[in-house]
Amino acid sequence: MFGRLASIVHQAAEVLAPSMSSRDEFIQSWKAITTQLIESKDDRQPVQATKIPKQLEKMLVLLSKEDKQYEENTGPCLEYLLQHKILDTLHTLGRGDTPPGMKQQVLIFFSNMLDSVRHPLLPQVHVHKPVQRLIKCCGNTASPTESEEVDFLLALCRKFRKDPHLVTFFLETYGTVSPGLDQASKPSLKFDLLSALLQLSKSADYSVALKAYEGLIVCTSLPQESAAVAIATNSTYCQQVVRRLADRYKDLPISLDCIELCTVTARWGLNDSAQQNPKQPVAADMAKLRLFFTWLDYIDKVVTTAHPIIIEKLVKGISDMFLSRCLLPLLLHPREDYKLASTNYLTRMLQVVSAPALVREFAVFLLGTDTTPEERNAPVVNHKLRHALIQHCDHVSEQLSMSTLCLFVSILALPTEHVIENLVLRNLQNRCYHSSPSHSDLAYLPRDKLLTDYAIRAEPGASNGMCNGSIGDEKQTGLLVDLSEATDGINFSQTSSPLVSPITTPSWLSSPLRSHPSSTMSPIQSPGTESRRWSLSSTSVQQHLQRSFNATWPSLDLSSAGIGSRDSMLRELACMRIVCNPDSLETTVNGFLDIIPSDLHIRGAETASTRYEAYLHDALVQVDQCNKRCSGWPWDISSETEASQSSFYEGAFLDIIFNMLLRMLDQPYSMNLQLTALLSQLVMFPHPFVHEYFLDASIPLAPGARSLYSVLVKVRDDLVVRVQRMPHFASSLMEARRRLTGQGTADLISMPNNTVFEGVVVLEEFCKVGVVCALCPCLSYGIVSSFQEISAITFAKSTIALQDSS
Repeated sequence: MFGRLASIVHQAAEVLAPSMSSRDEFIQSWKAITTQLIESKDDRQPVQATKIPKQLEKMLVLLSKEDKQYEENTGPCLEYLLQHKILDTLHTLGRGDTPPGMKQQVLIFFSNMLDSVRHPLLPQVHVHKPVQRLIKCCGNTASPTESEEVDFLLALCRKFRKDPHLVTFFLETYGTVSPGLDQASKPSLKFDLLSALLQLSKSADYSVALKAYEGLIVCTSLPQESAAVAIATNSTYCQQVVRRLADRYKDLPISLDCIELCTVTARWGLNDSAQQNPKQPVAADMAKLRLFFTWLDYIDKVVTTAHPIIIEKLVKGISDMFLSRCLLPLLLHPREDYKLASTNYLTRMLQVVSAPALVREFAVFLLGTDTTPEERNAPVVNHKLRHALIQHCDHVSEQLSMSTLCLFVSILALPTEHVIENLVLRNLQNRCYHSSPSHSDLAYLPRDKLLTDYAIRAEPGASNGMCNGSIGDEKQTGLLVDLSEATDGINFSQTSSPLVSPITTPSWLSSPLRSHPSSTMSPIQSPGTESRRWSLSSTSVQQHLQRSFNATWPSLDLSSAGIGSRDSMLRELACMRIVCNPDSLETTVNGFLDIIPSDLHIRGAETASTRYEAYLHDALVQVDQCNKRCSGWPWDISSETEASQSSFYEGAFLDIIFNMLLRMLDQPYSMNLQLTALLSQLVMFPHPFVHEYFLDASIPLAPGARSLYSVLVKVRDDLVVRVQRMPHFASSLMEARRRLTGQGTADLISMPNNTVFEGVVVLEEFCKVGVVCALCPCLSYGIVSSFQEISAITFAKSTIALQDSS
C-alpha cells in the first residue's frame, strides 16, 4: 500500500516539475559520467558494468536531435561540448583506457558523432585536435579495439570524401628535406590517418583489413596535392602495396589448372564471405590465386581513382619491383614450365587491369616504346621481351604457343592505341604493301577527314561498274560538301560514285575463284553448282541486316531510314562515319565467301546456323564495343609520306602469324582456333589501313607483299592440291564437321588426314566471319572460334556505321 502511494506521489512530482531542456539533459549526462569516474573506487571495474556507455549514447541522441533542429547554427548541446572541451577529456580517458574498455566507448562516440552530426565539426579547433590525437592511438597490432578503430577512421574518410579540404587539418609538419642545393628546404608532411590505416590493413581479421584498404582508397583519391605528396613521398604506402603484389605472385604455383585460372574471382571485396566461411573449404592453390588477383584488382582501383602524383609513384613501383624483377625473369626463363605459367598468369592479369596508367605500363613492358617501321632480319637490341613473346607464338611446345597466342589476344584487347601501333600500324603507315601507296586512292577514309581535308568530285560516264570519283582534288572541282548533304539528288544507280576513288580490281575476281590464274582447282562436284554471290541489292542481305539491327538495337528501325534497295543502302553508307567503296566491298565479300570454292563445299551441309549471317548479331555487338574503345585514339592518316624504296615488311608479329596461317592444314584444331581468334581480334580495329590490308581482297599488292587474303588464297591452293590425293574427301569432311560440332560418332583422331579436315572446317568458318568484317572499317568482333569469322565481320562494319550516323 505504501509503495503504491509512493509511486503515485513520484509521478505527480514529475508532472508538476518543469521539463528539462536538451542542454540541461546533456549537462546532466556528462556530469553523471564525471561523477562515476571520480567516485569509482575500483579501477579494474569494466566500463560496461557502469552507466557510462548509456550516458554517452544519450549525449549522442541529444546531439543528433539538436543537429536536425539547428541546421545552420550551433545548438546549445554542441556549444557546451566545445566550450568545456569534452572531446579532449574523452580522448584522455580513451588513451589510458580507464576504466577498462573506455577506449572502445570513446571510439564509438567519436565515430557516431562524425556520422550523425551534419554541422561542420572538424574545422573547430576543439574537435580536430582531439580527433587527431585519437588517430595516433589507432593502429596498434592485435588491439582488442581494431574494429572500433577502423570504423572511426572510416568515419573520418567519409568526411574527407564530402569535403576534401578538411584533410589539411590532419597533415602535420615534421623536419625538413633538401631537394637540391639550389632549392630551399621544404617541410615534410605526415599523414597519421594513412599510417593508422596501413597498420590496420595488416590485421588478421579480414573484415578489418578490408575496411582499412577501402579507407586507403579514399585517402589516395583526395584532390589535395599536399595529401598526395605526403602519401607518395613521406609514407611507405606505395612500397607496401607493390611489395604485397610481388610476394603474392611468388606464392603462385608453377603448375596450374587453366580452367581454375580462367574462373578465379578477381574482384576486390567479393572474397569476404569466402574468407569468413570455414564451411566452404578452398584448395590452397585456388586460395593463392584469389589472393593475388584480388590484390591486383585493388591496385587497379587505386590507380583508377588516385591523385596523379600517387599514380606516378605507384606505377613506377609496379614496373620496377614487380614487372621487371618478378615477371620478366620468368617469361625469359629457359625452363618451359616457367614460361608457360608466367604467360598464363600474365594473360589473366591483362584481363583484370583497366586503369589507363596501368594498362599503358603493361603495354610498354610487353612491347616497348618503339613505333618506327621494322626491318626484316634486323638484330634484336631494344626490347628482347617483345621478340621472345612473338617467337613463342610459333614455339615447338604446342601448349606454350597456344598460351602465347591467347596472351596476344588479351594484349590486343587492351584499351590503348600503343598496342596496335607497335604490332601492326608502324609497318602499314606508308602503305608500302600497296602497289601505289598514295593516300588519294584509299578506299576507306574517316568521314570527318573527308569533310575537312578532301574534296568530293563525281565524274559521270564511268564504266565497268567501278567508282571513278577522286578525292583530294579541290582545285579541279571547287567543291567541298558534307556527305549527308551531297547525297541529296545523287543517283546511286549510275555507274559513277562520288564516294571514293577508283580501285583497280583484278579481272579474275569478277568470276569464281577457280578461274584465278594461280589456282589449280578442278571440279569435284557435279555440274550446276551455284555460286554463292553476295550483293547489296540482294533481298536476303537486306532482311538479315534488318533482323540483326533489330536484335542489337531494338529501338532503331532501318526500314524507316530507307534501307530497302541498293540506292538507299548506298545513300546511308555515304552518311556513315567511314566511307567505303561499295563495288570493292562486294568484290571483297564474294572473295572471302569463295575462299573455299563451291567445288569443295558439301552440298546440303550449310544450315541456318552455319551460314555467315549467323555471326551478324555477335559481330554487331563486338563492333560497337571496339568502336567505343577506339573512339578517342589519335589516329592521323591525312599526312602524305613518301613510299619507302625497300620492300614491304609486315613486321615480326604478322610474319609469325601469317606463317602459322599457311600451315593451318597441318596444325592441330585447337591451335587453329586460337590463331583465328587472334586474327579476328586484330581485324576489329577501325583504322583504314588495318581494314584495307587485312580485309580488302581487291587491293593490288606490291611485289613481295602479302596480306591476309593472299595468305588464305595460298592455303586454298594447297588444299586443292591435297584434295586430289584424298579419296572420299566430301564424306570425310562431312563427318569431321559433325564430329567437331558434337553430332558425329566417329573418332576423329583415328581418321586419316584428320588435321586437314579440321583445318578446312576452321578455314571455312573463318572466311564467313571475314565477310561480316570487310563491309565496314569499324569492326569489333571479339574472340571467335573459327575461320568463318572473317566473312561475318565484313558485313557488320557497315551496319555499325549506320547506327553511328543515326
